Amino acid sequence: MKHILIVSSKKSIESIETLLRGELPCQCVAVESGGEARRLCLTASFDFILINTPLPDEFGHELAISLSESTLAGIVLMVKIEMAEDVSARVTDYGICVLPKPIQKPWFYQCIRLCLAARNRLLRLKRENDSLAEKLTEQKVVSRAKCLLIEREGFSENEAHRLLEKRAMDERISKTDAAKAVLRRYSIEGGKGE
Repeated sequence: MKHILIVSSKKSIESIETLLRGELPCQCVAVESGGEARRLCLTASFDFILINTPLPDEFGHELAISLSESTLAGIVLMVKIEMAEDVSARVTDYGICVLPKPIQKPWFYQCIRLCLAARNRLLRLKRENDSLAEKLTEQKVVSRAKCLLIEREGFSENEAHRLLEKRAMDERISKTDAAKAVLRRYSIEGGKGE
């Protein structure tokens, strides 16, 4: 089930919810201003955010840009057809989809599917990036431990490498944990330096 935030004037919320539920199983939360949306997004996460412009406290494109930078949600900005091209030029670089009003159901549903597909791709890339960042951090710890073994124990790089691998195997721990033990021995917590 998708978690969707609707930011719209009160009179349009019900019709937007009806359109959304016609396309996908979802749990909708609706707010009536940009300020409320910003506050809500500090504590909750959404798969999809639909902003129906104009809002009572702002037009809405600033909100869309702000949320695109602080969330991983797919974002659709609904604007009057005569403004769609201008608004699109302002927000497209932020990955925001602009949907002209009056809304046509096929375009509405296609836009939602595209935004959700883009969000899924973004989430997959974020997971890969997080995994690579974790591996890099682990490699830094291992490298620092090897440097200490070379500097303080006179080992060669190969000897230091083999020592960490042997300790990891003997103690049934990861090579990173073996490296952290070396760092602790020399009072260098987590590889932060001396």
